[in-house]
Amino acid sequence: LRGAGMTRTTLLLRKSMTDLYGQAWTGARQTNQTDEGTDRQSDWKNGPGLIRFVGPDWQATSSKLADVTAYAKRGSRTLAVSTLKGIKVGSLVTLVMSDVGGMLHTDMNFRSARAGCQATCWTTPRALRFHSRVAAVDAGAQGGPSLTLERALPLNVSVAWQPEVWSYAPGVSEVGIEDMRIEHKWAPYPGHLEEEGWNGLEFSRTSNCWARNVAIVNGDNSLGVSEASFCTFQNIQLSRTAARARDGKDCHHGLNVSASQDILVADWAIGMRCWHDATVFNWTLGVAWVNGSGYDLALDHHRLYPYATLWSNIALGQGTRPWSGGGITPWGTGTSSFATFWNLRASKPISQALPVWDLGHRAAFVGVDMGPAVDAGWNRGAATQQGWVRQDLPGLPSPTKALWPPDLYSAQLAWRTAQEALLSKS
Repeated sequence: LRGAGMTRTTLLLRKSMTDLYGQAWTGARQTNQTDEGTDRQSDWKNGPGLIRFVGPDWQATSSKLADVTAYAKRGSRTLAVSTLKGIKVGSLVTLVMSDVGGMLHTDMNFRSARAGCQATCWTTPRALRFHSRVAAVDAGAQGGPSLTLERALPLNVSVAWQPEVWSYAPGVSEVGIEDMRIEHKWAPYPGHLEEEGWNGLEFSRTSNCWARNVAIVNGDNSLGVSEASFCTFQNIQLSRTAARARDGKDCHHGLNVSASQDILVADWAIGMRCWHDATVFNWTLGVAWVNGSGYDLALDHHRLYPYATLWSNIALGQGTRPWSGGGITPWGTGTSSFATFWNLRASKPISQALPVWDLGHRAAFVGVDMGPAVDAGWNRGAATQQGWVRQDLPGLPSPTKALWPPDLYSAQLAWRTAQEALLSKS
């Protein structure tokens, strides 16, 4: 779906989901969230989008190929499997695991007792997914069959977590929307979890899809991404035509990525406060947020174990709430391990204290403009226990040098591309 540009093509959406389908106020029942503030929750509080790209359930279009039969360590590429039938070199496969008894999410947080997810987290089988092409197979006459992946495993694999290899299910693939403005009719924002459903774009169960050069105006939930993989969202601009605010917020979710893998959100801007400006939620893996900006951004780790999220080159705006996360306590900590914060800056040094036990293990803070209050509250014991890394710029709070590279994602991509070019010539 292509327009002529954000200033030349406008889609006017004059009806909300409530206008179209009514409102039964059953949103709290959808995910048993009755302790998230109120039992009276909108049916349209998180979605769906008024413009939707939605594929079938991945298990309906995929097939299980093999069980994984032995432990594999994070960083390795080889999986011992029960059979190689249907597995070919070059094919794209999906490794899936289940959070049996909470053991998976505990391991993802380096076995921290503070992982804290209650049994309600463990009810979804095959919650975590990782995709890779097969680089090699080995029938293994003595040791049993195995396969080698192109990509290194981002986390440990244990037979206790019921690991399986499935054929890759792309869902809806190779579709996108670009070069336009999506404007909802202005309406006051009714409040958190009471949304009327001015919901913009939705990408669910999609792969290799995109949205780029899209402005979304007056949305309750502007962009929702769920169960997607290998998708890119670039130059997404969120704004309002006039203040909609209730309780100081103009919207629920600005940009929301859930249950997805290998997602890039680049060159984005949010011109007002949402409850959750930029969200990772529910077993996301490898989501990169780069070159973003906003009025007063909340980088929302919404619980249920986002893993290995990158926040790079982000202009936070006022910097009063960068660590403000949503979700409910039974869903555990805001994120699991390897959240990376690179080159985060605000109009003045960040004033919000870090949620010491809520940002997971092995978090890295490089070139983050932490103010004196944050610095004074830095819990060195807790940071050491969680393996956090912190590298400030010289001269804070008035740094004498800029961080280089300013965007970690672009630098790593350039390095990898150069390496691949060298290997192709050898």
